[in-house]
Amino acid sequence: MSIIKNKNILNVIKTIMTYLGILCLYNFDEAINYSFIFLLFIILIIYFFYQTDKISFSIKDNKYATIGSILLGTILVFGKMTYDVIEINNATFITLFNVFYCLLKISLLYPFLKRLLCLIFKYFPKINILTNRQKYSKKIFLIFFLIIFIGYLPYLFRYYPGKMTYDTTVQLSFIKNNILSDIHPLVHTEFLGLFVRLGINVFHNENLGIMFYTLTQMLILSLTYAFVCYYLYKNNVKLSIVFIVVLCYAILPLYTHYAVTIWKDILFATSFIYLTIFLRELKINKKLINYLGLSLGLIILLFMRNNGMYIYLFMLPFLLIFFKKDYKGIINVISILLIYLIIRYPLYDYLGVKKSVGAEYLAIPTSQISRVITKNGNISSKEYDFLNTLTNTSNIPNLYTPYIVDPVKNTFDNSLLDKNVVPFLKLWSKLFLKNSGTYIEAYLSQTLGYWYPGVNYWSTITPTNNNLKINKLIDITASHKIPFSGIIWNIGLGFLITLLSFSLCLYQKKKNYILYGSFLGLWITMMLASPVFAEFRYVYGLFTSMPIILLLPFLKSKN
Repeated sequence: MSIIKNKNILNVIKTIMTYLGILCLYNFDEAINYSFIFLLFIILIIYFFYQTDKISFSIKDNKYATIGSILLGTILVFGKMTYDVIEINNATFITLFNVFYCLLKISLLYPFLKRLLCLIFKYFPKINILTNRQKYSKKIFLIFFLIIFIGYLPYLFRYYPGKMTYDTTVQLSFIKNNILSDIHPLVHTEFLGLFVRLGINVFHNENLGIMFYTLTQMLILSLTYAFVCYYLYKNNVKLSIVFIVVLCYAILPLYTHYAVTIWKDILFATSFIYLTIFLRELKINKKLINYLGLSLGLIILLFMRNNGMYIYLFMLPFLLIFFKKDYKGIINVISILLIYLIIRYPLYDYLGVKKSVGAEYLAIPTSQISRVITKNGNISSKEYDFLNTLTNTSNIPNLYTPYIVDPVKNTFDNSLLDKNVVPFLKLWSKLFLKNSGTYIEAYLSQTLGYWYPGVNYWSTITPTNNNLKINKLIDITASHKIPFSGIIWNIGLGFLITLLSFSLCLYQKKKNYILYGSFLGLWITMMLASPVFAEFRYVYGLFTSMPIILLLPFLKSKN
Protein backbone atom coordinates (compact mmCIF):
# COMPACT_ATOMS: atom_id res chain seq x y z
CA MET A 1 0.00 0.00 0.00
CA SER A 2 2.81 2.40 0.87
CA ILE A 3 4.46 1.64 -2.50
CA ILE A 4 1.27 2.59 -4.35
CA LYS A 5 0.97 5.76 -2.25
CA ASN A 6 4.60 6.67 -2.96
CA LYS A 7 4.05 6.09 -6.67
CA ASN A 8 1.01 8.34 -6.65
CA ILE A 9 2.94 11.08 -4.84
CA LEU A 10 5.77 10.70 -7.34
CA ASN A 11 3.32 10.97 -10.25
CA VAL A 12 1.87 14.16 -8.77
CA ILE A 13 5.37 15.62 -8.45
CA LYS A 14 6.19 14.66 -12.07
CA THR A 15 2.91 16.19 -13.21
CA ILE A 16 3.64 19.47 -11.41
CA MET A 17 7.16 19.49 -12.89
CA THR A 18 5.79 18.94 -16.42
CA TYR A 19 3.10 21.57 -15.94
CA LEU A 20 5.59 24.15 -14.68
CA GLY A 21 8.05 23.22 -17.44
CA ILE A 22 5.46 23.88 -20.14
CA LEU A 23 4.41 27.15 -18.49
CA CYS A 24 8.06 28.26 -18.30
CA LEU A 25 8.66 27.19 -21.89
CA TYR A 26 5.79 29.27 -23.20
CA ASN A 27 3.97 31.90 -21.15
CA PHE A 28 2.63 32.11 -17.60
CA ASP A 29 -0.19 34.34 -18.89
CA GLU A 30 -1.64 31.35 -20.74
CA ALA A 31 -2.52 29.74 -17.40
CA ILE A 32 -4.69 32.76 -16.53
CA ASN A 33 -6.28 33.27 -19.96
CA TYR A 34 -7.04 29.58 -20.46
CA SER A 35 -7.27 28.33 -16.89
CA PHE A 36 -9.92 25.68 -17.67
CA ILE A 37 -7.87 24.22 -20.55
CA PHE A 38 -4.76 24.13 -18.42
CA LEU A 39 -6.68 22.45 -15.61
CA LEU A 40 -7.85 19.79 -18.07
CA PHE A 41 -4.29 19.50 -19.33
CA ILE A 42 -2.87 18.86 -15.86
CA ILE A 43 -5.48 16.11 -15.35
CA LEU A 44 -4.39 14.48 -18.62
CA ILE A 45 -0.73 14.64 -17.58
CA ILE A 46 -1.35 12.97 -14.22
CA TYR A 47 -3.48 10.34 -15.95
CA PHE A 48 -0.62 9.74 -18.41
CA PHE A 49 1.90 9.17 -15.60
CA TYR A 50 -0.54 7.01 -13.62
CA GLN A 51 -1.32 4.73 -16.57
CA THR A 52 2.26 4.37 -17.81
CA ASP A 53 3.46 3.53 -14.30
CA LYS A 54 1.87 0.11 -14.83
CA ILE A 55 4.27 -0.60 -17.68
CA SER A 56 7.72 -1.99 -17.01
CA PHE A 57 10.51 -0.56 -19.13
CA SER A 58 13.82 -2.28 -19.77
CA ILE A 59 17.23 -0.80 -18.95
CA LYS A 60 17.69 -0.35 -22.69
CA ASP A 61 14.40 1.59 -22.98
CA ASN A 62 15.45 3.86 -20.12
CA LYS A 63 18.94 4.43 -21.52
CA TYR A 64 17.76 5.51 -24.96
CA ALA A 65 14.89 7.55 -23.50
CA THR A 66 17.22 9.35 -21.07
CA ILE A 67 19.58 10.48 -23.82
CA GLY A 68 16.69 11.37 -26.12
CA SER A 69 14.76 13.37 -23.53
CA ILE A 70 17.80 15.48 -22.60
CA LEU A 71 18.55 16.16 -26.27
CA LEU A 72 14.92 16.93 -27.14
CA GLY A 73 14.49 19.13 -24.06
CA THR A 74 17.64 21.07 -24.94
CA ILE A 75 16.43 21.62 -28.52
CA LEU A 76 12.99 22.82 -27.42
CA VAL A 77 14.18 25.07 -24.60
CA PHE A 78 17.18 26.75 -26.24
CA GLY A 79 15.31 26.92 -29.56
CA LYS A 80 12.35 28.73 -27.99
CA MET A 81 14.68 31.17 -26.20
CA THR A 82 16.45 31.98 -29.46
CA TYR A 83 13.23 32.24 -31.47
CA ASP A 84 11.72 34.74 -29.00
CA VAL A 85 14.51 37.27 -29.59
CA ILE A 86 15.76 36.42 -33.08
CA GLU A 87 14.44 39.60 -34.71
CA ILE A 88 16.01 41.86 -32.09
CA ASN A 89 19.55 42.56 -33.30
CA ASN A 90 20.97 43.72 -29.99
CA ALA A 91 19.20 41.23 -27.74
CA THR A 92 21.59 39.56 -25.31
CA PHE A 93 20.16 36.18 -24.44
CA ILE A 94 23.23 34.08 -23.63
CA THR A 95 23.58 35.12 -20.01
CA LEU A 96 24.36 33.10 -16.90
CA PHE A 97 20.80 33.58 -15.66
CA ASN A 98 19.24 32.47 -18.96
CA VAL A 99 21.46 29.39 -19.17
CA PHE A 100 20.48 28.32 -15.64
CA TYR A 101 16.83 29.08 -16.41
CA CYS A 102 17.03 26.92 -19.53
CA LEU A 103 18.61 24.08 -17.56
CA LEU A 104 15.76 24.37 -15.05
CA LYS A 105 13.16 24.10 -17.84
CA ILE A 106 14.94 21.07 -19.30
CA SER A 107 14.89 19.43 -15.85
CA LEU A 108 11.18 20.13 -15.42
CA LEU A 109 10.31 18.67 -18.84
CA TYR A 110 12.61 15.68 -18.42
CA PRO A 111 10.18 13.25 -16.62
CA PHE A 112 7.45 13.66 -19.23
CA LEU A 113 9.77 13.47 -22.25
CA LYS A 114 11.56 10.44 -20.85
CA ARG A 115 8.32 8.54 -20.19
CA LEU A 116 7.04 9.42 -23.66
CA LEU A 117 10.22 8.19 -25.35
CA CYS A 118 10.23 5.06 -23.19
CA LEU A 119 6.81 4.22 -24.65
CA ILE A 120 8.08 4.79 -28.19
CA PHE A 121 11.16 2.60 -27.75
CA LYS A 122 9.17 -0.14 -26.04
CA TYR A 123 6.28 -0.41 -28.45
CA PHE A 124 7.61 0.55 -31.87
CA PRO A 125 9.12 -2.95 -32.52
CA LYS A 126 5.59 -4.32 -32.15
CA ILE A 127 4.28 -2.11 -34.96
CA ASN A 128 3.89 -4.19 -38.09
CA ILE A 129 3.69 -2.37 -41.41
CA LEU A 130 4.68 -5.42 -43.46
CA THR A 131 2.76 -8.19 -45.16
CA ASN A 132 3.78 -11.53 -46.61
CA ARG A 133 3.43 -10.67 -50.30
CA GLN A 134 3.83 -13.71 -52.55
CA LYS A 135 3.55 -12.06 -55.95
CA TYR A 136 4.77 -8.69 -57.23
CA SER A 137 3.27 -6.78 -60.11
CA LYS A 138 5.58 -4.58 -62.18
CA LYS A 139 2.54 -2.79 -63.60
CA ILE A 140 1.97 -1.18 -60.21
CA PHE A 141 5.05 0.99 -60.77
CA LEU A 142 3.28 2.56 -63.76
CA ILE A 143 0.19 3.18 -61.61
CA PHE A 144 2.32 4.90 -58.97
CA PHE A 145 4.00 7.02 -61.64
CA LEU A 146 0.75 8.10 -63.30
CA ILE A 147 -0.92 9.08 -60.01
CA ILE A 148 2.06 11.24 -59.01
CA PHE A 149 2.58 12.79 -62.46
CA ILE A 150 -1.12 13.62 -62.90
CA GLY A 151 -1.04 15.25 -59.46
CA TYR A 152 1.59 17.70 -60.77
CA LEU A 153 -0.15 18.67 -64.03
CA PRO A 154 -2.52 21.31 -62.51
CA TYR A 155 0.54 23.08 -61.10
CA LEU A 156 2.19 23.18 -64.51
CA PHE A 157 -0.96 24.76 -66.01
CA ARG A 158 -1.16 27.23 -63.11
CA TYR A 159 2.49 28.28 -63.12
CA TYR A 160 3.29 27.95 -66.84
CA PRO A 161 6.08 27.79 -67.95
CA GLY A 162 7.27 26.99 -64.41
CA LYS A 163 7.97 28.74 -61.13
CA MET A 164 10.95 31.04 -61.69
CA THR A 165 12.99 32.73 -58.96
CA TYR A 166 15.93 35.13 -58.92
CA ASP A 167 18.30 32.15 -59.32
CA THR A 168 16.39 31.10 -62.44
CA THR A 169 16.71 34.54 -64.04
CA VAL A 170 20.48 34.54 -63.39
CA GLN A 171 20.83 31.12 -65.03
CA LEU A 172 18.69 32.24 -67.98
CA SER A 173 20.94 35.28 -68.49
CA PHE A 174 23.99 32.96 -68.55
CA ILE A 175 22.29 30.74 -71.14
CA LYS A 176 21.17 33.56 -73.43
CA ASN A 177 24.54 35.35 -73.24
CA ASN A 178 26.60 32.15 -73.61
CA ILE A 179 28.29 32.69 -70.25
CA LEU A 180 29.92 29.67 -68.61
CA SER A 181 29.83 30.18 -64.86
CA ASP A 182 29.77 27.95 -61.79
CA ILE A 183 27.99 30.50 -59.58
CA HIS A 184 25.15 28.07 -60.15
CA PRO A 185 26.19 24.48 -60.99
CA LEU A 186 27.22 24.48 -64.65
CA VAL A 187 25.68 21.06 -65.30
CA HIS A 188 22.27 22.24 -64.15
CA THR A 189 22.53 25.53 -66.06
CA GLU A 190 23.47 23.70 -69.28
CA PHE A 191 20.73 21.12 -68.73
CA LEU A 192 18.23 23.97 -68.45
CA GLY A 193 19.94 25.58 -71.46
CA LEU A 194 19.17 22.58 -73.69
CA PHE A 195 15.45 23.27 -73.35
CA VAL A 196 15.70 27.07 -73.45
CA ARG A 197 17.73 26.98 -76.69
CA LEU A 198 15.30 24.43 -78.12
CA GLY A 199 12.44 26.82 -77.39
CA ILE A 200 14.24 29.86 -78.83
CA ASN A 201 15.85 28.28 -81.92
CA VAL A 202 13.21 25.73 -82.95
CA PHE A 203 9.88 27.02 -81.65
CA HIS A 204 10.88 30.73 -81.40
CA ASN A 205 9.34 30.78 -77.95
CA GLU A 206 11.52 30.89 -74.84
CA ASN A 207 8.62 30.09 -72.51
CA LEU A 208 7.87 26.92 -74.46
CA GLY A 209 11.47 25.80 -73.93
CA ILE A 210 11.22 26.51 -70.19
CA MET A 211 7.96 24.56 -70.08
CA PHE A 212 9.72 21.56 -71.68
CA TYR A 213 12.32 21.73 -68.90
CA THR A 214 9.61 21.89 -66.22
CA LEU A 215 7.82 18.95 -67.82
CA THR A 216 11.08 16.96 -67.89
CA GLN A 217 11.71 17.76 -64.22
CA MET A 218 8.18 16.59 -63.40
CA LEU A 219 8.84 13.32 -65.24
CA ILE A 220 12.15 12.77 -63.42
CA LEU A 221 10.58 13.45 -60.02
CA SER A 222 7.50 11.33 -60.73
CA LEU A 223 9.66 8.40 -61.82
CA THR A 224 11.94 8.80 -58.79
CA TYR A 225 9.05 8.98 -56.32
CA ALA A 226 7.32 6.05 -58.03
CA PHE A 227 10.61 4.15 -57.62
CA VAL A 228 10.52 4.87 -53.86
CA CYS A 229 6.94 3.56 -53.63
CA TYR A 230 7.76 0.51 -55.71
CA TYR A 231 10.79 -0.17 -53.49
CA LEU A 232 8.56 -0.10 -50.41
CA TYR A 233 6.09 -2.36 -52.19
CA LYS A 234 8.90 -4.81 -53.08
CA ASN A 235 9.98 -4.77 -49.42
CA ASN A 236 6.53 -6.01 -48.43
CA VAL A 237 5.19 -2.78 -46.95
CA LYS A 238 1.41 -3.01 -46.77
CA LEU A 239 -0.21 -1.73 -49.95
CA SER A 240 -2.43 0.69 -48.02
CA ILE A 241 0.67 2.36 -46.55
CA VAL A 242 2.38 2.44 -49.96
CA PHE A 243 -0.64 4.17 -51.47
CA ILE A 244 -0.59 6.75 -48.67
CA VAL A 245 3.04 7.47 -49.63
CA VAL A 246 1.99 7.73 -53.30
CA LEU A 247 -0.75 10.23 -52.42
CA CYS A 248 1.66 12.24 -50.26
CA TYR A 249 4.04 12.58 -53.20
CA ALA A 250 1.12 13.47 -55.49
CA ILE A 251 -0.74 16.07 -53.41
CA LEU A 252 1.40 17.52 -50.59
CA PRO A 253 2.49 21.07 -51.49
CA LEU A 254 6.17 20.50 -50.72
CA TYR A 255 6.20 18.02 -53.65
CA THR A 256 3.63 19.58 -56.01
CA HIS A 257 4.97 23.15 -55.91
CA TYR A 258 8.61 22.10 -56.05
CA ALA A 259 7.92 19.79 -59.01
CA VAL A 260 7.36 22.90 -61.17
CA THR A 261 9.95 25.17 -59.52
CA ILE A 262 13.10 25.74 -61.55
CA TRP A 263 15.81 25.41 -58.93
CA LYS A 264 18.98 23.34 -58.93
CA ASP A 265 17.99 22.14 -55.45
CA ILE A 266 15.06 20.08 -56.78
CA LEU A 267 17.01 17.57 -58.88
CA PHE A 268 19.85 17.66 -56.35
CA ALA A 269 17.41 16.39 -53.72
CA THR A 270 16.76 13.17 -55.69
CA SER A 271 20.35 12.05 -55.05
CA PHE A 272 19.52 11.26 -51.41
CA ILE A 273 16.85 8.77 -52.49
CA TYR A 274 19.27 6.87 -54.75
CA LEU A 275 22.06 6.92 -52.17
CA THR A 276 19.80 5.55 -49.41
CA ILE A 277 18.09 2.83 -51.45
CA PHE A 278 21.11 1.53 -53.35
CA LEU A 279 23.41 1.54 -50.32
CA ARG A 280 20.79 -0.55 -48.53
CA GLU A 281 20.62 -2.91 -51.52
CA LEU A 282 24.42 -3.19 -51.71
CA LYS A 283 24.41 -4.48 -48.14
CA ILE A 284 22.36 -7.38 -49.44
CA ASN A 285 23.39 -7.93 -53.05
CA LYS A 286 26.46 -6.75 -55.00
CA LYS A 287 24.57 -6.58 -58.31
CA LEU A 288 25.78 -4.26 -61.06
CA ILE A 289 22.46 -2.38 -61.03
CA ASN A 290 23.02 -1.44 -57.39
CA TYR A 291 26.50 -0.06 -58.11
CA LEU A 292 25.07 1.92 -61.03
CA GLY A 293 22.27 3.29 -58.84
CA LEU A 294 24.78 4.40 -56.19
CA SER A 295 26.91 6.02 -58.93
CA LEU A 296 23.86 7.92 -60.19
CA GLY A 297 23.20 9.25 -56.68
CA LEU A 298 26.81 10.34 -56.21
CA ILE A 299 26.96 12.04 -59.63
CA ILE A 300 23.76 14.03 -58.98
CA LEU A 301 25.07 14.92 -55.50
CA LEU A 302 28.34 16.29 -56.90
CA PHE A 303 27.14 18.07 -60.03
CA MET A 304 23.75 19.54 -59.07
CA ARG A 305 24.88 21.71 -56.15
CA ASN A 306 28.29 23.14 -55.33
CA ASN A 307 28.00 22.11 -51.68
CA GLY A 308 27.44 18.50 -52.77
CA MET A 309 31.21 18.11 -52.69
CA TYR A 310 31.29 18.75 -48.92
CA ILE A 311 28.54 16.18 -48.32
CA TYR A 312 30.46 13.69 -50.47
CA LEU A 313 33.68 14.27 -48.51
CA PHE A 314 31.79 13.82 -45.25
CA MET A 315 30.40 10.51 -46.51
CA LEU A 316 33.65 9.25 -48.05
CA PRO A 317 35.25 7.71 -44.91
CA PHE A 318 31.99 5.93 -44.07
CA LEU A 319 31.65 4.67 -47.66
CA LEU A 320 35.18 3.28 -47.60
CA ILE A 321 34.48 1.51 -44.28
CA PHE A 322 31.16 0.27 -45.67
CA PHE A 323 32.79 -1.35 -48.69
CA LYS A 324 35.90 -2.61 -46.84
CA LYS A 325 37.09 -5.53 -49.00
CA ASP A 326 34.60 -4.81 -51.77
CA TYR A 327 37.07 -3.38 -54.28
CA LYS A 328 34.36 -2.72 -56.87
CA GLY A 329 32.64 -0.41 -54.44
CA ILE A 330 35.85 1.39 -53.45
CA ILE A 331 36.90 1.86 -57.09
CA ASN A 332 33.39 3.08 -57.90
CA VAL A 333 33.38 5.70 -55.14
CA ILE A 334 36.95 6.95 -55.75
CA SER A 335 36.64 7.03 -59.56
CA ILE A 336 33.51 9.23 -59.40
CA LEU A 337 35.33 11.65 -57.12
CA LEU A 338 38.35 11.78 -59.49
CA ILE A 339 36.10 12.34 -62.51
CA TYR A 340 34.36 15.18 -60.68
CA LEU A 341 37.66 16.84 -59.71
CA ILE A 342 38.99 16.59 -63.28
CA ILE A 343 35.81 18.11 -64.72
CA ARG A 344 35.38 20.72 -61.99
CA TYR A 345 38.92 22.10 -62.17
CA PRO A 346 41.15 21.35 -65.23
CA LEU A 347 38.25 21.03 -67.68
CA TYR A 348 36.39 24.06 -66.32
CA ASP A 349 39.61 26.08 -66.51
CA TYR A 350 40.17 24.93 -70.08
CA LEU A 351 36.62 25.93 -71.06
CA GLY A 352 37.01 29.30 -69.33
CA VAL A 353 34.26 28.73 -66.79
CA LYS A 354 33.95 31.73 -64.49
CA LYS A 355 34.47 30.72 -60.88
CA SER A 356 32.11 31.99 -58.22
CA VAL A 357 33.67 34.75 -56.12
CA GLY A 358 33.24 35.23 -52.42
CA ALA A 359 33.76 32.64 -49.74
CA GLU A 360 30.22 31.27 -49.40
CA TYR A 361 31.33 28.98 -46.59
CA LEU A 362 32.12 32.02 -44.42
CA ALA A 363 28.45 32.79 -43.78
CA ILE A 364 28.53 31.79 -40.10
CA PRO A 365 31.81 33.62 -39.25
CA THR A 366 30.54 36.70 -41.12
CA SER A 367 27.30 36.62 -39.13
CA GLN A 368 29.16 36.24 -35.83
CA ILE A 369 31.58 39.10 -36.51
CA SER A 370 28.66 41.27 -37.67
CA ARG A 371 26.84 40.65 -34.40
CA VAL A 372 29.95 41.65 -32.43
CA ILE A 373 30.13 44.92 -34.38
CA THR A 374 26.37 45.56 -34.06
CA LYS A 375 26.50 45.06 -30.27
CA ASN A 376 29.68 47.16 -29.87
CA GLY A 377 31.54 44.09 -28.70
CA ASN A 378 35.18 43.68 -27.76
CA ILE A 379 37.02 44.52 -30.98
CA SER A 380 40.19 46.61 -31.36
CA SER A 381 40.81 49.50 -33.77
CA LYS A 382 43.43 47.38 -35.58
CA GLU A 383 40.87 44.64 -36.11
CA TYR A 384 38.40 47.25 -37.38
CA ASP A 385 41.03 48.49 -39.83
CA PHE A 386 41.45 45.02 -41.33
CA LEU A 387 37.68 44.54 -41.67
CA ASN A 388 37.34 47.96 -43.30
CA THR A 389 39.60 46.78 -46.10
CA LEU A 390 36.95 44.16 -46.91
CA THR A 391 33.75 46.15 -46.22
CA ASN A 392 32.48 49.36 -44.68
CA THR A 393 31.91 48.28 -41.08
CA SER A 394 29.91 51.43 -40.27
CA ASN A 395 27.05 50.05 -42.41
CA ILE A 396 26.92 46.69 -40.64
CA PRO A 397 24.72 47.70 -37.62
CA ASN A 398 22.03 48.87 -40.04
CA LEU A 399 22.30 45.81 -42.29
CA TYR A 400 22.86 43.01 -39.80
CA THR A 401 19.94 40.57 -39.56
CA PRO A 402 20.38 37.67 -37.11
CA TYR A 403 18.76 35.03 -39.33
CA ILE A 404 20.15 35.93 -42.78
CA VAL A 405 23.70 36.98 -43.57
CA ASP A 406 23.14 38.14 -47.18
CA PRO A 407 22.57 41.88 -46.46
CA VAL A 408 25.99 42.08 -44.75
CA LYS A 409 27.73 39.54 -47.00
CA ASN A 410 26.78 41.48 -50.14
CA THR A 411 28.73 44.52 -48.91
CA PHE A 412 32.05 42.61 -48.81
CA ASP A 413 34.61 42.93 -51.60
CA ASN A 414 34.46 39.28 -52.69
CA SER A 415 37.75 39.28 -54.62
CA LEU A 416 39.60 40.69 -51.57
CA LEU A 417 37.84 38.30 -49.23
CA ASP A 418 38.90 35.34 -51.38
CA LYS A 419 42.52 36.48 -51.10
CA ASN A 420 42.28 37.07 -47.34
CA VAL A 421 40.41 33.99 -46.14
CA VAL A 422 43.18 32.89 -43.75
CA PRO A 423 43.61 36.35 -42.09
CA PHE A 424 39.82 36.64 -41.89
CA LEU A 425 39.53 33.30 -40.10
CA LYS A 426 42.39 34.24 -37.76
CA LEU A 427 40.54 37.42 -36.82
CA TRP A 428 37.33 35.43 -36.38
CA SER A 429 39.06 33.04 -33.94
CA LYS A 430 40.57 35.92 -31.94
CA LEU A 431 37.21 37.65 -31.62
CA PHE A 432 35.63 34.42 -30.43
CA LEU A 433 37.84 34.40 -27.35
CA LYS A 434 36.71 37.93 -26.50
CA ASN A 435 33.03 37.64 -27.50
CA SER A 436 32.09 34.00 -26.98
CA GLY A 437 28.53 34.73 -25.76
CA THR A 438 27.81 36.94 -28.77
CA TYR A 439 29.23 34.28 -31.11
CA ILE A 440 26.92 31.64 -29.61
CA GLU A 441 23.93 33.98 -30.01
CA ALA A 442 24.80 34.60 -33.66
CA TYR A 443 25.27 30.88 -34.33
CA LEU A 444 21.99 29.85 -32.71
CA SER A 445 20.13 32.58 -34.63
CA GLN A 446 21.77 31.74 -37.96
CA THR A 447 21.01 28.00 -37.77
CA LEU A 448 17.80 27.94 -35.70
CA GLY A 449 15.42 26.58 -38.33
CA TYR A 450 17.55 23.51 -39.02
CA TRP A 451 17.18 22.10 -35.50
CA TYR A 452 14.24 23.84 -33.77
CA PRO A 453 10.75 22.78 -34.96
CA GLY A 454 9.02 26.04 -33.99
CA VAL A 455 10.27 28.09 -36.98
CA ASN A 456 7.92 29.20 -39.75
CA TYR A 457 9.69 30.62 -42.83
CA TRP A 458 8.92 31.04 -46.53
CA SER A 459 9.29 27.98 -48.76
CA THR A 460 8.04 28.80 -52.25
CA ILE A 461 7.01 31.78 -54.37
CA THR A 462 3.42 32.43 -55.43
CA PRO A 463 2.45 34.67 -58.40
CA THR A 464 -0.04 37.48 -57.90
CA ASN A 465 -2.30 36.78 -60.93
CA ASN A 466 -4.82 34.56 -59.17
CA ASN A 467 -8.20 35.76 -60.42
CA LEU A 468 -9.52 32.28 -61.22
CA LYS A 469 -10.87 30.25 -58.30
CA ILE A 470 -8.83 27.22 -59.30
CA ASN A 471 -5.69 29.39 -59.24
CA LYS A 472 -6.53 30.66 -55.77
CA LEU A 473 -7.07 27.09 -54.61
CA ILE A 474 -3.69 25.97 -55.98
CA ASP A 475 -1.91 29.02 -54.57
CA ILE A 476 -3.35 28.56 -51.09
CA THR A 477 -1.85 25.07 -50.85
CA ALA A 478 1.56 26.75 -50.55
CA SER A 479 0.33 29.03 -47.78
CA HIS A 480 1.63 28.50 -44.27
CA LYS A 481 -1.77 29.59 -42.94
CA ILE A 482 -3.70 26.44 -43.84
CA PRO A 483 -4.08 23.69 -41.18
CA PHE A 484 -1.01 21.52 -40.61
CA SER A 485 1.11 23.58 -43.03
CA GLY A 486 3.56 24.21 -40.21
CA ILE A 487 4.18 20.46 -40.03
CA ILE A 488 4.54 20.02 -43.81
CA TRP A 489 7.17 22.75 -44.30
CA ASN A 490 8.96 22.28 -40.97
CA ILE A 491 12.73 21.69 -41.33
CA GLY A 492 13.33 21.26 -37.60
CA LEU A 493 10.61 18.62 -37.36
CA GLY A 494 12.14 16.81 -40.33
CA PHE A 495 15.48 16.80 -38.53
CA LEU A 496 13.90 15.41 -35.33
CA ILE A 497 12.09 12.67 -37.29
CA THR A 498 15.37 11.68 -38.96
CA LEU A 499 17.10 11.64 -35.58
CA LEU A 500 14.32 9.46 -34.14
CA SER A 501 14.48 7.09 -37.12
CA PHE A 502 18.23 6.76 -36.67
CA SER A 503 17.76 6.12 -32.93
CA LEU A 504 15.19 3.40 -33.61
CA CYS A 505 17.62 1.65 -35.96
CA LEU A 506 20.33 1.87 -33.30
CA TYR A 507 17.90 0.50 -30.73
CA GLN A 508 17.23 -2.52 -32.92
CA LYS A 509 20.96 -2.93 -33.58
CA LYS A 510 20.29 -2.63 -37.29
CA LYS A 511 23.53 -1.74 -39.05
CA ASN A 512 21.92 0.98 -41.14
CA TYR A 513 24.16 3.81 -39.95
CA ILE A 514 25.61 4.45 -43.43
CA LEU A 515 22.10 5.02 -44.80
CA TYR A 516 21.81 8.18 -42.70
CA GLY A 517 25.24 9.48 -43.74
CA SER A 518 24.00 11.62 -46.64
CA PHE A 519 21.27 13.21 -44.48
CA LEU A 520 23.74 13.93 -41.69
CA GLY A 521 26.19 15.40 -44.21
CA LEU A 522 23.45 17.63 -45.64
CA TRP A 523 22.43 18.82 -42.17
CA ILE A 524 26.02 19.47 -41.06
CA THR A 525 26.76 21.61 -44.16
CA MET A 526 23.78 23.77 -43.20
CA MET A 527 24.93 23.98 -39.58
CA LEU A 528 28.41 25.04 -40.69
CA ALA A 529 27.71 27.36 -43.58
CA SER A 530 24.05 28.23 -44.13
CA PRO A 531 23.48 31.88 -45.12
CA VAL A 532 19.80 31.64 -44.06
CA PHE A 533 18.40 30.18 -40.85
CA ALA A 534 15.63 28.06 -42.41
CA GLU A 535 15.88 27.76 -46.19
CA PHE A 536 13.67 24.77 -47.03
CA ARG A 537 15.10 24.09 -50.48
CA TYR A 538 18.61 23.72 -49.05
CA VAL A 539 17.53 20.58 -47.16
CA TYR A 540 14.88 19.37 -49.61
CA GLY A 541 16.75 16.07 -49.93
CA LEU A 542 15.63 15.28 -46.39
CA PHE A 543 11.99 15.57 -47.46
CA THR A 544 12.15 13.80 -50.82
CA SER A 545 13.46 10.83 -48.79
CA MET A 546 11.09 11.28 -45.82
CA PRO A 547 8.94 8.17 -46.55
CA ILE A 548 12.11 6.05 -46.53
CA ILE A 549 13.37 7.73 -43.34
CA LEU A 550 10.02 7.14 -41.60
CA LEU A 551 9.71 3.48 -42.62
CA LEU A 552 13.35 2.37 -42.56
CA PRO A 553 13.30 1.18 -38.90
CA PHE A 554 10.31 -1.07 -39.71
CA LEU A 555 11.75 -2.72 -42.82
CA LYS A 556 13.20 -6.16 -42.32
CA SER A 557 16.75 -6.86 -43.44
CA LYS A 558 16.91 -9.43 -46.20
CA ASN A 559 19.14 -12.48 -45.97
